[in-house]
Amino acid sequence: MFGADAIQVGLAAEVSFGGSFSLEESILKILRGSKAGLYSLSDRGAGILTDIQISGGVEVSKFYYSGKVSGIRPYIFGGLRVEGNFNITVLPSVSAGVTASYASVNKGRNSLYSFGYTVSAGLSVFEVLPPSSSFERSGNGDVVSRAFLPKG
Repeated sequence: MFGADAIQVGLAAEVSFGGSFSLEESILKILRGSKAGLYSLSDRGAGILTDIQISGGVEVSKFYYSGKVSGIRPYIFGGLRVEGNFNITVLPSVSAGVTASYASVNKGRNSLYSFGYTVSAGLSVFEVLPPSSSFERSGNGDVVSRAFLPKG
């Protein structure tokens, strides 16, 4: 009854210059419901960032759905989301941080939340990546496709 409804593990790339563009390719594991299993998930995002940089990294997030377990379907993870990130430098050119997102799904009847962690490496106009934060709109109606499991 409690706990995450899905877990996402992804590789991300981002180019930022005040504006931010990101691409993330992930594996999504739905943990509950009749559609439990592994799926591929592609995210693209655009937003604002408090740094000028190019980076790549890993993100791990847990998703929580506000509706009934029977309503957990792959398509709810592939729509538009609002996402916020906060990162700090842990080593020169390496940062770690937290991320959270929100999506209104099923025509506003339910919500989808995510909370996660990121680790990234990159190049910045600054010698050492300063603390940074971003706010972006992700998803853009991406298709979620079933991966690694036979259709059934």
